[in-house]
Amino acid sequence: MSKEVVEWTPSHMRLSPSKINTYMKCPREFYYKYIAKLPEKKTIHLFRGSLVHKILERLFKYQFKNMTSWEKGAPSMWIQGEFEKGWEEKIACHKWLWEVHTKEEMDNMYLETEDILQNFVKSVDKKLNEMVKMMKPRLRSVVPSTGVLPPKPG
Repeated sequence: MSKEVVEWTPSHMRLSPSKINTYMKCPREFYYKYIAKLPEKKTIHLFRGSLVHKILERLFKYQFKNMTSWEKGAPSMWIQGEFEKGWEEKIACHKWLWEVHTKEEMDNMYLETEDILQNFVKSVDKKLNEMVKMMKPRLRSVVPSTGVLPPKPG
């Protein structure tokens, strides 16, 4: 009895947290979506999800890579500007949205998406401030001449 040897070739697919979550939720959905690449039914939710994902990726990857840029960069204003610009550009490219949604639905989705992004910024800001408060006692104990933290007691 001979065993068939299956040769493995690397894929060029990049795994993102979204793709991993899809696989964990339902391997078959992952297969249909990312391997077979079956077309998805277009919805306002997919439209919004891709816009929010793109904005948040740029937020952390390019615009606000560290605490200093976050503190000095007005992330709430930046994200609002990116959202408004992105919404208008995507609406212009996706005329089908107006065929399947009323103006009221589109307006509501706009406001909900705006809230999602602003609430996210507030949440990150709160967490960063909590981290800074936790670090302040340790930072005060830095030896001024060396800039080195003293060893932890105990």
